[in-house]
Amino acid sequence: MNFLSITSALIAAGITVPLLVSLYFLKLRRKRMDISSTLLWKKAIQDMQVNSPFQRLRKSLLLLLQLLLLAALLLAFARPTKEGLASQDGDRVVIVIDQSASMNVSEGGTTRLERAKDEARALINQMVSDGKLAGGVLGGEGGGGGGMVVGFGSRARVLEPMTSDPTRLRRAVDGIEATDGVSRLSDALRLVEPLAVSGGANDGGTSGENVAGGGLDVIVISDGKVSEDEALLLRGATVRYVKIGRDDVLANVGFVGMSARRDFENPERVAVFGELQNSGDTLVETGVTLLVDGRVQKVSRVSIPGGGGKAVVQFEVRLMGAGMVELVHDVDDALAADNRAGAGLEAPRDAHVLVVTKGNGFLVRVLEAVGAKRVVVMSPEDFAVMDPDALRRVPGKRSSGGGSGGGGFDLIVFDGVSPAVVPAVDSVYFGAAPPIDGLRLIEWEEGRAGSGARTQVVLDWRREEGLLRYVALDDLVMDKPGRLVVPSHARILVTGQSGPIMAMVDGRGDVGVAGGNAGARVEGHVGGQHLVASFGLLRSVWPIQVSFAVFMTNVLEHMGHGSGVFAGGGGEAIQYRVGEVAAIPVRGDARALTYQGEAGGSLDAVVENGVAMLPAFSRSGVYGLVNDADDRAGVVAPWERIAVNVLDANESDLKPAAALRVGATADTVSAAPPAVIRREIWRYFAWGALVVMLLEWVVYTRRMHL
Repeated sequence: MNFLSITSALIAAGITVPLLVSLYFLKLRRKRMDISSTLLWKKAIQDMQVNSPFQRLRKSLLLLLQLLLLAALLLAFARPTKEGLASQDGDRVVIVIDQSASMNVSEGGTTRLERAKDEARALINQMVSDGKLAGGVLGGEGGGGGGMVVGFGSRARVLEPMTSDPTRLRRAVDGIEATDGVSRLSDALRLVEPLAVSGGANDGGTSGENVAGGGLDVIVISDGKVSEDEALLLRGATVRYVKIGRDDVLANVGFVGMSARRDFENPERVAVFGELQNSGDTLVETGVTLLVDGRVQKVSRVSIPGGGGKAVVQFEVRLMGAGMVELVHDVDDALAADNRAGAGLEAPRDAHVLVVTKGNGFLVRVLEAVGAKRVVVMSPEDFAVMDPDALRRVPGKRSSGGGSGGGGFDLIVFDGVSPAVVPAVDSVYFGAAPPIDGLRLIEWEEGRAGSGARTQVVLDWRREEGLLRYVALDDLVMDKPGRLVVPSHARILVTGQSGPIMAMVDGRGDVGVAGGNAGARVEGHVGGQHLVASFGLLRSVWPIQVSFAVFMTNVLEHMGHGSGVFAGGGGEAIQYRVGEVAAIPVRGDARALTYQGEAGGSLDAVVENGVAMLPAFSRSGVYGLVNDADDRAGVVAPWERIAVNVLDANESDLKPAAALRVGATADTVSAAPPAVIRREIWRYFAWGALVVMLLEWVVYTRRMHL
């Protein structure tokens, strides 16, 4: 709190306070008279003692109240001020609060998240002072504004729709809880954009309250550690960034990458890799411990340079069956959520592959040559009558032997055949596509716009992608390749002359909007992964090239995760990130599962068609199954324990961003912090003085009547 007229107030205090106190020392001048007795004059003697000069000042409630009254008046005279956010230009304000992992850092005895909530409460109070909220009295009749609260981490949610009731806004802010997710601010802005574009005739939610339209201000309260590389886009609103967090560098070492993989030739041998990042200024040397099922196996020392430097640690361990591998470093730093990373590994098993084709025997021979232990060929007509539940291979379920579908499959390859229903198994498509929303195969047609030449070559491919590791596509020639139209969550792997010709539609990635939650990211759903190529194999030279065999080897090694199986007894480990959901294969009669997290809280899943879907994880760590023995029997290793990691370089770097790039184009100037102004609060002291004066009057009148 500051004062605009502190000098004048001090001068006034130097004059008035001594005068007030002196009134209790001064004595009235009386004429001296002799009397016969003082028996009837005791009251007069007491009054004389009170007014005697130089006598010790006695306790007086009236003096205390009068001093308080004078202090309140002097403070009001000093014109005190308090810093606060400047009044927003728009009539409607959306408060967007960051709940990500980096907001759990403690600074000055409180976390960044608590500071963000304090800023939000102050903003709500200011909106009340500015007349944009009516303390719940507006009720849709009059008034010119409203407020809305949105929380975001790995997922964005509307915590309170547009309303004019500050009590509801404060309640929404108070209910925000910490998470260990990454900052996906773009999801939050997508939630707000319809309100900005439409002008906001109503709250767009469940409040049932009409709020007048007008300008829209979006206040982002965050440390700015957003995970998106592209510019954040929002039309029709003014975005202001309230930075949370100190600018001094907080030392933090965190895991930003982790993988565990069985050797393709020797599945009992497991290679474990971890990547660490040091966001501090100085070099850090730390020990990294490898644990298998909670038991220490190996320890390695690693040096990590400062300034965002990274280092990789590698272990090799022998694991006969299923198990959980974890990496833990021993640095006591500012953020605990990224100090460990884990992953589950299933027991080694052979890959079972189903090929749906009209007669491509060459594809079958390639799959057998690169390590598939069981390859079943099926015609499109036979596949159309298959039971979808029989396609998915469930861990622990013995094959029924014989028939084409016995025991299910880890991978399905569709050669020129598009299924009517998306299979619940990881699948590969050549010259075909599954019926997924937003995914479309546009076949080559002479003269059609965008089709290009009949014979085409590859322009570019993602060499860093695991599926394309060691795959050279420079000399791949295709006849009538067509092109793909892919949804926003797909990963384009190969681009031809007409556009995308190969993409991965990852069922464990962003699958769109559910329940009105725009941009929701859903991981591990039953649909698995779907690799789609727009060209047919027999319409290209790829089958006779070495790169095709290498590609199919990568497919067997990396896919099959959707059904919980690793090709050839190898493959990558099972791990999730905060914000993802998990699909757990279940056998037997189990109907519901409950998992308990290390940070507290439990997740419940209902079992349907042999799959248990866990809701999105909000905290990192290992989640353990807590069901009784009967239900636990339906869950095979390693699904009794699920590893959930942060693994995000932005969240591990704890220095807050100076600004956010939010606008209609990538060239938009960074959003500036909101203006902070001083507001005079002398009225509160004036009202306080009035209250004290009334209390002093009551005390004085009571004393006079005694």
